Amino acid sequence: VKKEFSSATKRLVIYGVHGTLSHTIRQEGLPNRGFGILNIPSSVMADIRSLAEDPNTTLVLLSNATRAMMEKAFGDTQAWLGAENGYFLSEPIPTIEQQQ
Repeated sequence: VKKEFSSATKRLVIYGVHGTLSHTIRQEGLPNRGFGILNIPSSVMADIRSLAEDPNTTLVLLSNATRAMMEKAFGDTQAWLGAENGYFLSEPIPTIEQQQ
């Protein structure tokens, strides 16, 4: 898989956030069954940024978290975000290089 991934000219990588990329901190009294904060380790964020910034890779992060939670956690990356079980899908904000 690693060899094929490295040699591919276009890649689609889709990750579910909860339990895969994050530990969710429970907060009682909040919507979303008490899950209020996405706890993303810095090493995982570095890997997400690296994948998302690769021009040959489209990274999609899916979650049952709200749009606000997803944007707070991943809004500064070049990943597509699917919030509320994919009900809301937002593409990344183009970088200055991509706009030119």
